[in-house]
Amino acid sequence: MSDKNRRRIKHGKLIKQNVSLPVEITSNPDSNQIINSIIEYENTYQLTPPDTKRFNPSIIQKIMDDLLTENLVDQTYNSMECGAKAIELAGLIKSRVRHMDWNRYRIVVQVTIGQHSDQGMAVASRCVWDENLDNYACVNYQNKSIFAIAVCFGLYLD
Repeated sequence: MSDKNRRRIKHGKLIKQNVSLPVEITSNPDSNQIINSIIEYENTYQLTPPDTKRFNPSIIQKIMDDLLTENLVDQTYNSMECGAKAIELAGLIKSRVRHMDWNRYRIVVQVTIGQHSDQGMAVASRCVWDENLDNYACVNYQNKSIFAIAVCFGLYLD
């Protein structure tokens, strides 16, 4: 294992430490490159977040609603395009949520896009979590051609 570029944050200071990193595998063995470094936070022994740094579903719902409306307002259903659009939207939501200064939360985003054809559909998610610290936000969007469901989970890491 190659142990390079692991960064630890200890009491506000960034410390370089060794870690094995993922590599991009290509057909040319000489072009394998390190994709990114891993950041690991030093244990603060903080079992609960301060009230100001708790995952707030109402803020996340607003972000997701704005992103879905911006990106899907004129979208028509195409299975290939909608699959790629769902992945793109999940990435956008995740990046916006990460800027919210909730460092000790793992963010998981799921976006489902389907054809709006006057049929029923049930979407369910199940998780094992701490009901006092973990939370989620869910938003529905639909136009004449498609519907979209976005769910964002915030799971506290102690």
